[in-house]
Amino acid sequence: MLIYCAVTSTPLNLTAQQEKDAHSFGLQSPLSVYRTKHIFPPKDRSKLIIDPLRVTMQGIHCPQYLVRGQEVKVVDPEVALLHHYRSWRRQAKVKDTSAVRFAPRLIENVRKAWKELGVS
Repeated sequence: MLIYCAVTSTPLNLTAQQEKDAHSFGLQSPLSVYRTKHIFPPKDRSKLIIDPLRVTMQGIHCPQYLVRGQEVKVVDPEVALLHHYRSWRRQAKVKDTSAVRFAPRLIENVRKAWKELGVS
């Protein structure tokens, strides 16, 4: 099953080491709290969560071809949103700190994964 969620910078209250690590790992979500105000519909600047074993060909904003028998499920924006964190220059923004609580754990998990992979 594929799930579509709608698309959507200011440093958070991280320790100096966490902020340094977030930058070195290239993580945007721990360093950004702004998203676009407008919630785009599926297939229009949308982001998605996929199981790569169920997609034959993936496009930028939607799957091009699915494995036979698979389908796309659209998640109501009232239930969940998957935000694309980046600098939005010419669009109305809203402050959204809902992901802040995950920042320390995300940074630690990426640090552990990089260590296991031998990436420095």
